[in-house]
Amino acid sequence: MEVTAATPQEARARRVVEYLKLKDPSGIPTEIYFGPLMTFEQPFKSPRPLSGFVTGELGMGHIVVRVDDSAKSLRFYRDLLGLKISDFIDMRSRRGGDPISLTFMHCNPRHHSIAFGVIPAPKRLMHFMLQCRHVDDVGSTYYLCQDQGVEISGTIGRHTNDHMMSFYLRTPAGFEVEYGWGARIVDDATWQVQKHEAPSIWGHRGSLTPMSRKPAPV
Repeated sequence: MEVTAATPQEARARRVVEYLKLKDPSGIPTEIYFGPLMTFEQPFKSPRPLSGFVTGELGMGHIVVRVDDSAKSLRFYRDLLGLKISDFIDMRSRRGGDPISLTFMHCNPRHHSIAFGVIPAPKRLMHFMLQCRHVDDVGSTYYLCQDQGVEISGTIGRHTNDHMMSFYLRTPAGFEVEYGWGARIVDDATWQVQKHEAPSIWGHRGSLTPMSRKPAPV
């Protein structure tokens, strides 16, 4: 595979010591870095009254992407980059036809850092996930999105594989953000790979029409 080293200027823009640039089998830009800048003297402070996000050794969250070939992508992420399989979900489209198979992989105790599949969608990035430290942050953000007229593309629900309780909102660019709490973690010493046939235990229903209204006065 063609690999290019980033310039010092690019590394400074990424706030890392050095990184390599390459593309996965679907042409998705991929970067491998070391030495992230740690600003302990400037801890994250949200402009909203939130408890914060689950990051640290678990990374920022996860992404779900559309790939051209799941088998080639599995070999790339597992055999080349060293990620491990968490589980699979075979989802049937509401329109019928063959199921859509998603592969979930982890590189740390987070249930999955990336998931991929041959998904009938125009964009490569399906969604990225942010995990809150408190369930109330999910609920307050859920209603804030509705109050501000942001489309809820998936209502609150709980997933079958990572047990995350979350909802999905659609960004102006068209991809989604999953905003959740309470996902389980993976212990590689005891973890058993499974295949699920439904993405959610409950909830995560279709879009809610933006309400574009102000919250009621207290």
